[in-house]
Amino acid sequence: WCGYCRMQSPAFEKQADKYKDKNIQFVALSVDSDRRKWFAEAKQKSQTTLQLHAKNKDQLGKDYQIRSVPHFIFINPEGKIISANYSRPSDESFETILRHELQIKDRFHTPF
Repeated sequence: WCGYCRMQSPAFEKQADKYKDKNIQFVALSVDSDRRKWFAEAKQKSQTTLQLHAKNKDQLGKDYQIRSVPHFIFINPEGKIISANYSRPSDESFETILRHELQIKDRFHTPF
C-alpha cells in the first residue's frame, strides 16, 4: 500500500462502519503489484470494506480516469458514476456529500 492509501485507510474503514446499515458498500480496489502482500495486509486491516484487486491497473486507470492513488469514486446502486473524483474519507466534505446522496436516495422507494 502507498503511504497516502495507508493514511486514508482508517478514515475509510470508519465511514464504512458508520454506514454499514445503509444501502451502501465501501469497496477498496487495489492496484498493488504484489497481490499476496496486499491481500495479507488487507485481510489484517480491513473489517468492513470489500477488498478487491485490479487485474489490469492501466485499463482501470483509463476506464475511470485515475491518475493517482488513493482515488475515490462514488457509484450509485444503478452503476452510474456520481463523482469520479470523490473527496477523501478524512475530509469533512466526504460525509456531507455522502449524507446528501443518501438523503436523496431515501426519499424515493424502489420496487426492489
